[in-house]
Amino acid sequence: MGKGISIDGIDLPEPSKFRIRKEDIYNSNLNELGQEQRDLIRSGRHYIELEYHGSTSSEIQTIEAAIEPVAFNITFPSPIGQITKEMHVEDRTGPDMIRYVEDYNKIRWRLNLVLAEY
Repeated sequence: MGKGISIDGIDLPEPSKFRIRKEDIYNSNLNELGQEQRDLIRSGRHYIELEYHGSTSSEIQTIEAAIEPVAFNITFPSPIGQITKEMHVEDRTGPDMIRYVEDYNKIRWRLNLVLAEY
């Protein structure tokens, strides 16, 4: 396993864009005075946005095989070092063919993923 991104021990191709987000989850409602009340449910839930532009068919197959399970462990670089989190696919766009040629190995694809921590 390299120092990039891996899912369940499978090294992913280097993404065109990689972004880490951390969000807090709140439950909010209005009290009888019409004032918003917010209760912190969970702090620091990780999201990872991955964008692949110009990837080969083989690279897309590797990525899609890695994210096929409902849940998976992903290891990724962060400012404090490598982190491993259990995640799932929150959103996916693609794969979209961005360059077609008759040689299957030369077709290029775009795939965008948002992975969310369980």
